[in-house]
Amino acid sequence: MKKLISILKVMVLAYIITALLLLLGAFIMYKTGTGDKLTRIITLIVYGVSCITAGLVYTRIYKNRKLLRGALAGIIYYAILIVITIIINRSFPQDFGRVAISLTICTISGIMGALI
Repeated sequence: MKKLISILKVMVLAYIITALLLLLGAFIMYKTGTGDKLTRIITLIVYGVSCITAGLVYTRIYKNRKLLRGALAGIIYYAILIVITIIINRSFPQDFGRVAISLTICTISGIMGALI
């Protein structure tokens, strides 16, 4: 039960960081007038930074199996994101290439956070 609570706390932190960075990205896009051109890139960067943070914090709690725990943090982060997307859109995302890229970025970023 302790492990479940700790990963949930890490995910809450990661999603708070996600929300703040997405707001910052939206503000920057608004001020620079780039519109939708950079949306995908900024979103992937935000996912990466959030998963690096999640991997870093989660592996600081449990000091063993860092690579596994970092990858797990990234995968859980993206799994929650997919569940939220399915609930909101009532369907699975149609572009499987983007899903695979985002999952890969989240997993690798979680591992990178674990190695810091």
